[in-house]
Amino acid sequence: MTRGTCWARKLRQDDGSLTLFTTIVLGMLMLFAAVSLDFGAALDAKVRALHAASEAGRMGAQQLDIAALHNGQIHVLNPNQAKAAAERFLASSGATGTVTATANSVTVHATVRQHTWILPIVGIDTIAMTADATASPESAAPAP
Repeated sequence: MTRGTCWARKLRQDDGSLTLFTTIVLGMLMLFAAVSLDFGAALDAKVRALHAASEAGRMGAQQLDIAALHNGQIHVLNPNQAKAAAERFLASSGATGTVTATANSVTVHATVRQHTWILPIVGIDTIAMTADATASPESAAPAP
């Protein structure tokens, strides 16, 4: 038997090939599940950031300037109170961020951090998601 025939026979054997295939496929499926889990959590963090920003803006937009209201100006905010109310809501919702308030509107930039479960294997411990929202006071039309 020649050396070439011996190698050809060994290459035709498939002992262990199913084990290798199964290991690779299961590894890829586990990686896909892990990435889906962490990116799903990141999407949830994005929704929470958007909620925190929009609700904090609404809380701030409710802080009207009472003196201006008595003078007939119904859409004027008290910027200090608006900023404080929006910051309180951000803190209570577990988000961080910045608030800018003027006499006309409240702008909120919120950040929510989500801890990852599988991605720390590759060095990603948290994912930060941000959202921005602006709110201004409005007067509701009286119901007929």
